[in-house]
Amino acid sequence: MVVRSEKDILQNEFAKYSDLREETIEHPDEIWKKTDTEGHGLVTFIKEFSEHSTKDLHYVAVTLEDPQSQVHSLLFSFPTTDITLVDRYRQGENLQAEEVVQESSH
Repeated sequence: MVVRSEKDILQNEFAKYSDLREETIEHPDEIWKKTDTEGHGLVTFIKEFSEHSTKDLHYVAVTLEDPQSQVHSLLFSFPTTDITLVDRYRQGENLQAEEVVQESSH
């Protein structure tokens, strides 16, 4: 929340976009995978909703991948209109959507 632009979607409005989380995880435009400093596999799903009434809308969902089962647990997710913020989550290896096994994320 610290790096969000003051022009971005307000946190108290996130619930209005919660229906986009599942679509983002099930049909992402981009998937990024990286290992954090503690050795955890973080997988980030990003989807642009160009036809949404909110201009420049993207949804970002960050998950923790279990190395044995490759099941993803949702850490956090959010809508944003700030492309610079989206760029901050484009870290690690850029995977094609077909390479990631889609499991229940909740």
